[in-house]
Amino acid sequence: MIICTWNVRGMNIPLKQDEIVRRMYSLKVDFVCLLETRIKKISAQVIISGKFRGWNWLANYDYAYNGRIWLLWRDGIRFDLLSVMDQCLHGIVHCGDYSFILCAIYGWNDGI
Repeated sequence: MIICTWNVRGMNIPLKQDEIVRRMYSLKVDFVCLLETRIKKISAQVIISGKFRGWNWLANYDYAYNGRIWLLWRDGIRFDLLSVMDQCLHGIVHCGDYSFILCAIYGWNDGI
C-alpha cells in the first residue's frame, strides 16, 4: 500500500486539483492525507465527485469549517474513524491482512 500526505495550500484552484489527481495516479497512491485544503464543505462534494470519483473520503468539517484535513482511500481499503478534532483525525486503516493506526495532524498557527 502506498500512502501519501500533502500540504496542498490553494486547493480551491482547479489546476491545483488536477495536479493532485495526476500526482496521486502517477505514484499509484492508495491512501492520501491532504492537509490545509481550505475548501468549504459546500464545495467539497462537488470536488470529490468531479476529481476523485471512486475514492472514499472523510474530512474534519464538523470541527473545522474549512475542512483542514481530508483523507481519501481506494476501494479495498477500510478506514475506521477513532476520533476527530479540528487539528487531527485518528483511525485504523485495514488493508488485506494488515491494519495500523493512522494519525493525520495539521497543527495550525494562530499567530502568537
